[in-house]
Order: sequence, then structure tokens, then C-alpha cells
Amino acid sequence: MALGPGKDIGMFMNTTRDIADTYALDISLPLWTDVVLVLVFIWNFALIVYALTTLWRRNFGLFVYVSISDVLTPSFYLLFLISMATNIGWLFSWCYDVIPLAFAFNVAQTTLFCITLLVVHRKLSVNLARMVHSQMSEVWCIRIIVNNGVALWTQWVFIHTLINLAQVMAYCGNVRQDIASTVSLCVFATDCVGWFIAENSVLDKYVRYTTTHYIADVIAMAAIVSQNTDFTSRNSILALVILVMCSVMFFMHVTFSVWRHILSVRGNIGFKKIPKVKTPIIRRAQSIGP
Repeated sequence: MALGPGKDIGMFMNTTRDIADTYALDISLPLWTDVVLVLVFIWNFALIVYALTTLWRRNFGLFVYVSISDVLTPSFYLLFLISMATNIGWLFSWCYDVIPLAFAFNVAQTTLFCITLLVVHRKLSVNLARMVHSQMSEVWCIRIIVNNGVALWTQWVFIHTLINLAQVMAYCGNVRQDIASTVSLCVFATDCVGWFIAENSVLDKYVRYTTTHYIADVIAMAAIVSQNTDFTSRNSILALVILVMCSVMFFMHVTFSVWRHILSVRGNIGFKKIPKVKTPIIRRAQSIGP
């Protein structure tokens, strides 16, 4: 609605593109990157459809929504709904040209989505030993549809939050827009490196199969580079370096994840083998004859 029709019917004063063009930056995203939003909406529509199917599908006599209620908990759905509500708040504040409020909504939305991801990843890890033998299809549905869908949306919102930060600094705080853009790029690069180290070490057992955030990173950096081809500019060079870095980290993370999955299937790492319970051998006492 905010891409055009919402303005035509009087719901919004401006389109999202109008405001983005008004507060232009070195790191502004071109129009074609809205394809990521289409991908986000498709992925999250799949999440809603999957959640609805658990209402009538059964597993070992139980409805699936009951058997996976320890993973997709009421708190997960509540956080997800509140996050979408903050997205609506951002949309109205952005289209009505209230940039500081839009930034606040984006910060809130990013925080809520991160908490949502924390909840669902931890719950899945805690219940994995129970589900792996009887509900492996549900485990993969949650990994692919839920975890990766929310992760893609979270990262895209985070990227827009950093762009909003630069806009607030440049147009409300009287900071030069190229410096504000550099600050946001540096924060983004630091976050990417820190997360890459964490997800491939201490957080591996939780987020091994979550990779879609790299799609958002690569597309965003490629878009910035594509419209800033003056490589004498500090921000163009920095965006190019981050693009290469994100692409390499994407490849490395997928490689690590596939390799560790193969090893876990073979039983070398990952899930511990369930020890076999030895049946005690009952020996009959020999009777001593007279």
C-alpha cells in the first residue's frame, strides 16, 4: 500500500520511495531492492500457512500444534505479532515524514525480532532430542520456514534501521551525510563480523541451519555498490569491501554448516548417541543335587 496505492486513496501522504529520495544518502537503497520485501512476505506467508496446518495435522495421535507447542510457544507468536505491529507503526511514521519516530519503530522492531529468533532457536535446541526421532519433518519445517523466514526479515529491518540512523544523523543532527553513512556502514560491518564468529562457534548448535540473513546482507551491499560506482569515494570503497566480506562469510558459513551436518549424521559431533540399555543377563542358580 505504501509503495503507491496507499497514497492514491489518501491513506498516506507520501510513498516510501518519496521519503527515501527526500533523505538521500550514500547508502540509500535503489527501488529494485524491494524484491527482498517480496521474498520476506512470501517466506512469512509460508510461516503462517505452516502454523495453520499444525491445527489439523496429527503426529502419533496428537495435533501437531500440541506436539510442537514447546518450540512454537505462545510467546513466539505474541512476539511475532508485536513485531509486525511495530512494522505498521514504522510505515505510518515514515510515510508521514516523521523520521526520528520511524527510526525508533525500526529499533523496536529489530529488537523484538531478535528476541523472537532467540526464543525459537533456543526452544528448538532444547526439544531437539525429543523431536529428532519422531518429528524430524517438523524440525526441518521450523528450521527452513520459521527460523530462516524470521531471520531474513530481521536482517532486512536491521539494515533499514542503520540507514534510518544515518538519515537521522544527517538530516536531524546536522552531521555530514557521507560521515553518517560511514558510521552506519562501520556498525554494519562490525555486526557482521561479530555474528559470523559467534554463529560458527558458541552459537553453532542453535543457528547452524539459519543462513538467510546473508541474502539480505549481500543484496543490500550489492545495491549500494551498484549505485555508487565512484570508487574514489570512501563509502563506495567501504561498501565494496563489506560486499566481498559478506559473500565470503556466506560461503564459509554454508560450508561449515554442511560439513558439520555431515559429521553430526555420522555421529562424530552434534547430537550425542543415545546409549543402549544393556539388558541384564539372569543366570539361573544351579541346583545342587543330593
